[in-house]
Amino acid sequence: MKGGGHGVGICLDGRGVLKDGYIQNLNFQDFLIPTVLDVPKVKPIILEMKTQYGPYGAKGMGEMPNIPAAPAIINAIAHACGGRVRTLPASPERSTGR
Repeated sequence: MKGGGHGVGICLDGRGVLKDGYIQNLNFQDFLIPTVLDVPKVKPIILEMKTQYGPYGAKGMGEMPNIPAAPAIINAIAHACGGRVRTLPASPERSTGR
């Protein structure tokens, strides 16, 4: 679920349950991880550019594609519905009017 799919899953389907600041679902039986079936198809764009700092000119992306997912989704919801979501995961109940 790389390439931003993970960020989409967290933004729309975060299933972590907190109570008084403590996680309540500590195992994978209770904490369901979003899969590729839970998020839209992501088209990766590969740019091959060598760097002098990595082995054989390689460099890693890590979790960078996840960063813009939540702001993009939240802005799309605000644009489409007129309500701003300020808490993740995004849901209609967490939307506020303009």
